[in-house]
Amino acid sequence: MAEAGKMYKARVMMKKKYKHEKDQNQAAATATAVTAAAPPRVAAADPDAAALRIRGWLKHLWKKATTEDDWSEKGNPHPWWDKYSGPPMSSFQRFDLHEASYPLGLLAEKTPAWREVYANILDKLTERYITFWGAVDWLTQFGDDPNRGAYPKAWKGTVIPQEFFGVYNTPGWTANGIGAKGVEADPIRAEGMLFFKGFLLLLMSMTTRVGGADRWKEKWQMAGVGGTKHDWTLANLARHLSEQWSERECGLH
Repeated sequence: MAEAGKMYKARVMMKKKYKHEKDQNQAAATATAVTAAAPPRVAAADPDAAALRIRGWLKHLWKKATTEDDWSEKGNPHPWWDKYSGPPMSSFQRFDLHEASYPLGLLAEKTPAWREVYANILDKLTERYITFWGAVDWLTQFGDDPNRGAYPKAWKGTVIPQEFFGVYNTPGWTANGIGAKGVEADPIRAEGMLFFKGFLLLLMSMTTRVGGADRWKEKWQMAGVGGTKHDWTLANLARHLSEQWSERECGLH
């Protein structure tokens, strides 16, 4: 009996050892495969490679910003302004404007000798933001979305609650006019359109900080429904947004 017990224990120990070695081999194989599939990294100690990429991006952004195009109701932005990424919420050209501005604020702090270049780009981005195409969704999407019955099935239960799919407007459809005030011509004065005016305030504030000029502190005009124009200043924009938030316990939509 004692001998049988010893043999049993030996077999158990052998199985454990075999399993341990097998697990180690599988882990090593997995690590090798992951390493082989991983994209090559730019060495952290190679600032020249990073600087080259940054200068290339900055050159392209300068070209985009300073190349004249028409963002009015009768025109069309240049095709290189992205209107495809991130549907349905952010597939508008204005997202390319404010998202391109973020690195410029950091670069202006790190390389102040280039501040004039950054300020010029930011000014051009801001000029486009307050045009018809900057607020095209609010200026053209009236009432419920007539195409909501044909949304991609992938949005069901993800972008749109499953039980309301087909009868519910997707986020990103501004539905100007369904509120108590009806169609609101000014996208800034409007009760909704938070994501527009919030990003505009951020972009305009960064432009003012980097450039050090008072251009946007003075009166400028926001494009509205039907070709209307609406007077604003940077301070009035910030004050209005703050008031809209404070008037609603749940915040602004």
